[in-house]
Amino acid sequence: MALANKFLLAYVFFLLFGGSGLLCWAASDYLAKERQKLRSRAARRSGEYEARLIRHGLTKWTMTAIIVAMTGICIFLTRAEENAYFLMQMRGVLIAGNYPTPWNVCSNRGFLPADGVVLLMGSKGDATWTNKFPHTVISYGEDPVFTLDRIEDGNIAVSLKILDKNSDLVTSIDRNEFNIANHALLTHKPRPDKSTLVVFDEQGNEALYVRYLNKSAIYIRGNMYLGGRRWNIDIPGQGTCFGGFGVDMQIGETKSP
Repeated sequence: MALANKFLLAYVFFLLFGGSGLLCWAASDYLAKERQKLRSRAARRSGEYEARLIRHGLTKWTMTAIIVAMTGICIFLTRAEENAYFLMQMRGVLIAGNYPTPWNVCSNRGFLPADGVVLLMGSKGDATWTNKFPHTVISYGEDPVFTLDRIEDGNIAVSLKILDKNSDLVTSIDRNEFNIANHALLTHKPRPDKSTLVVFDEQGNEALYVRYLNKSAIYIRGNMYLGGRRWNIDIPGQGTCFGGFGVDMQIGETKSP
């Protein structure tokens, strides 16, 4: 809401500009005089009446189109500026896109249920899937560090924390609302789009890449520091598909039951 308010006044101003411009043009002395001339008996009897009527119509609608076009351009440029501002923020929301799901073992071999969500984490089509929520993708000991959940609108909510080698927070995603730590500001870059989040560590290396492809597919890669060790967010192996059960990647030991 705060982001929308930053640009709301601009939208209102340009809409008022366009509306008042059209009203002023419609009520202008020029158009009033032209209409009066065309209604006169002399003008109707003139052999040039049809040509004058056409010129009047062209003038009237050309200026109307110019005002509408100027208003549209202003709103378009404001929208582009708003989008650029949105993508530059260090906090915001990941929005499900309309991108096709890339080839992956789960979808290709028919392992993915109709209500399932596929998580692409490998570079060779490896994937995991789930249709039970909330679902833990990565757990460190007893603590879930990467989870998926299905929310009311049918979209998938991502929750994840990325730490650096000093165990300082680089970024967190809480049900699709991300927050990049202030110390990552120096390497922060604009997001490619509203469905993608790329976070860099203090050395400028990619720490996290998340792309919310569509309501049924998420692509993710990156590095996690857990227990003083670096872990790639990846599925080991080639041609792997697993899902429909417990935790996908268990890091560290769990307590005995």
